[in-house]
Amino acid sequence: MILVGSNYADLDLSDDRTAHAYAAQVFADTSSEALIIADTDAHIFSLWHFRYVATSEPEAAVVAKGLYQYD
Repeated sequence: MILVGSNYADLDLSDDRTAHAYAAQVFADTSSEALIIADTDAHIFSLWHFRYVATSEPEAAVVAKGLYQYD
């Protein structure tokens, strides 16, 4: 328990806005009719979260490249 307490400040990512800033910039630079193809989990989940949770406006569609093989 001591390790958690002593390292909490270094491990606390509650103020890390990197993923949100990335997704906001992608959508700001993209037409609302665009199809965004993302390749890595970090990009996919950031974009999905921004598209479906963080904004209420219809935005471009986000597709995971790794899921093309499935119907």
